[in-house]
Amino acid sequence: MLSFIRHHLGNWFARILFGVLVIAFMAWGVGDMLRNLGTDTAIAHVAGQAIQPAAAASAYQREMERISQQMPSGQQPTAQMRSLIAEQVVERLVTQIAVQDAVRKLGLVVPNAALRQAVFAMPAFQGPNGAFDRTKFEQLLSANGMSEGEFLSLMRQDLAQSQLLDAVSAGVDSPASLTTPVFAFQDESRTAAAVFLPFSAAPPPKPPDEAVLKRWWANNPATFSTPEYRRIRLVVLSPDVIARTQTVPDSALQAAYAQHQADYHKPERRSAEILLAPDQAKAAALAARWHAGATWAEMQQAAQSAGASAVALTSALPAEFPDPALAKAVFAAAPGTVTGPFQTPLGWHVIEVTDVTAGTDVSFAEAKPALEQALARQQAVSLVYNRVTAFEDAVAAQPNLDQMPGDLGLVGLTGTLDASGLTEEGKPAPLPGSPALRQAIIKAAFAAPADQPSSVEQGPDDSWYALQVQKITPPQVQPYDTVKDKVLADWIAHEERQEQNRMATRLMVAVNSGTPLADAAAAEGLNAELLPPTRRNAPASGVPEELLAPLFALQLHKATMVETADGFVAAELTAITDPTAATDPIGYGEMRDALARSIGSDLQQVLITAFRARAHPRVNFTAVQQLAQQ
Repeated sequence: MLSFIRHHLGNWFARILFGVLVIAFMAWGVGDMLRNLGTDTAIAHVAGQAIQPAAAASAYQREMERISQQMPSGQQPTAQMRSLIAEQVVERLVTQIAVQDAVRKLGLVVPNAALRQAVFAMPAFQGPNGAFDRTKFEQLLSANGMSEGEFLSLMRQDLAQSQLLDAVSAGVDSPASLTTPVFAFQDESRTAAAVFLPFSAAPPPKPPDEAVLKRWWANNPATFSTPEYRRIRLVVLSPDVIARTQTVPDSALQAAYAQHQADYHKPERRSAEILLAPDQAKAAALAARWHAGATWAEMQQAAQSAGASAVALTSALPAEFPDPALAKAVFAAAPGTVTGPFQTPLGWHVIEVTDVTAGTDVSFAEAKPALEQALARQQAVSLVYNRVTAFEDAVAAQPNLDQMPGDLGLVGLTGTLDASGLTEEGKPAPLPGSPALRQAIIKAAFAAPADQPSSVEQGPDDSWYALQVQKITPPQVQPYDTVKDKVLADWIAHEERQEQNRMATRLMVAVNSGTPLADAAAAEGLNAELLPPTRRNAPASGVPEELLAPLFALQLHKATMVETADGFVAAELTAITDPTAATDPIGYGEMRDALARSIGSDLQQVLITAFRARAHPRVNFTAVQQLAQQ
């Protein structure tokens, strides 16, 4: 082949052909290589813009701090959580740039006056008097590592995006064809008559013969056996233990306190039921009826008949009320007392404050112990991950866990426990770490074979451990004479349960055969009681949770039975109430508004997805995983 090519290379056609090939390779291959000599370090590209690692890292750190604050005290995000958070942060940045690109192309702008008003209205920047506090504003920006310019730029972008997205959902409404069936399903209520049959109320069984008890003992060996015990050797590397040795600088505590001002200084909130009437006379008539003891549901109906409106606000701040004068009256009213009528620019009001959530003002001295504990654990988590490799090396060298280094903050112990974590004396085994780590260790101890060389395993709450099962003591049936009293008690409990089970079955069969539950119960010398109406997803007080699902699967005047923790319940469905817009206009309106918000949110998401697709995003997933390791 090579000889053939050399032989024909001398003619002009071959020379021209090879020349074209050389030029093509230079254009395609060498050109691409030259263009790619510079390494692209961007996390992602979207709408012609690059998301650089520094910007992504800043957003990632802020999100990590927010997630850490929301987690239970002493817990930190795991490696898997950090990876997921990094992906979510990058996806959010990509989406933001895509929407910003759409905003720019549409020419939407946010005036300085609107930006100023939005910033001044943010509760996080308001002082005790409810006004914008410049000092607090600067402290929070500093605690979050942001300059004023960066924050205002982000606020301007958010407001412009809201202007665009809110326009999509502004006119959305939920049609009756959707609202009515959803409302009927969600707010349907059912009423049942029930007979409660507690185990303790069962007639005592006839005392059994010795042979009956011995047969019960023989047929239930697991009930009368000692538990399986395992002797383990355990070594734990836990931030909960290391944190006790950590010292946190006062400057770091002060910075954390400033960063979480919104958690330590919360204004008072109030819940109130409010009537708004068009004139004083109607408001006075409504107030009189309310003073006479009418319920809120009755007052809603009365307000509708009088041409007034009724609304309930839950855990609201003064700024969340539609009028400052109304807010002032609500926050001055005595809880549980009908107040009014009084006039505001909106009309004539009658109110009742139903709940008060007192404001909190936690000083630095009061917050310091919890802050110190949280920050010490954060430091300990970093130390744990720095020491894991040394821990693994130590266990690999000593798989029997005989000698472990003393400078890693390890905790070791040897002892015997059962699958419940109890020692042979019936006391909780002194396992170190959190309850979640304790359960993980117990589970691992009862899954491992005896005398297997140990290895380091990652547990919950950023902890690591190694254990070895040294001895397994299998369960042993206790002699009958030793547990005779326990056998008798267990047999009696079984007989009482069986008796109440039979009684509940008889009542259910009688009702399903056409006898009302009240009559069937009376024939057995029992009483049936009428339970309060209950909704599908909101069980009323006095209705057993176990009864809820069967009750909403029943036909009218049919019965069911359920077992609870302390007995059986036989119940008959006596009434089904289907809500309508006419019978509950307030509830229907709330459902319509909730569905409209959901539809509007879906439309916004569809628009965002379209903007994102049009921006042609490209994400460097290797860089995203590197971001998660920071």
